[in-house]
Amino acid sequence: VQELAGLLEISEAAGSATEESNVAALLAARLRGATGTDAAIVTRWDEGSTVMRVICRDGVTGASDTIDVVDSVARRKVLRDGRPVSVHADGDDDSTEAQQLRAIGARSLVLLPLNAGGRTIGMVELIAARTQVELSPAEMQACEAMANLAATGLEKVRILEQLRNAADMDLVSGVHNHRYLQERLRQEVARSARSHS
Repeated sequence: VQELAGLLEISEAAGSATEESNVAALLAARLRGATGTDAAIVTRWDEGSTVMRVICRDGVTGASDTIDVVDSVARRKVLRDGRPVSVHADGDDDSTEAQQLRAIGARSLVLLPLNAGGRTIGMVELIAARTQVELSPAEMQACEAMANLAATGLEKVRILEQLRNAADMDLVSGVHNHRYLQERLRQEVARSARSHS
């Protein structure tokens, strides 16, 4: 029932989304609750690069707004294959991810792809600090379903932003067009009237 409620809530948020951060925050909170993990990071992949941009952090703080996947074999595998990967700090795993887990004192990392339109647009990193997390196939499938629903909403927001930019800018010169000027003039006149300046 909780999984279905989570799917419904994420589906509604994805359908009415106007900002990536709202959908990402809801996804992170729901996945943390479903998996019992301590933190979640939602990232969007800048295609054609090795950089993922952080959209949301839940339960963890970080200085960098980007994650470079050059040295991260597990993250690259998730982006390439569009399938989840689990990493554990215990044992003799010498991967970059396992070393990062040991450095922050965490036990497990679950990497879930954000798949939309047949391609991977980012990922969710679920971090378990206190106990090692092993998701059953059914739990993993439910988490993937939530992530894919949210990915559709995130992709919708990105496309709408591109359309807005295309409507306001000349595609050849990159300069704002007449429509943008008229809209800004209306906004400034309204602001001037409100502040009597």
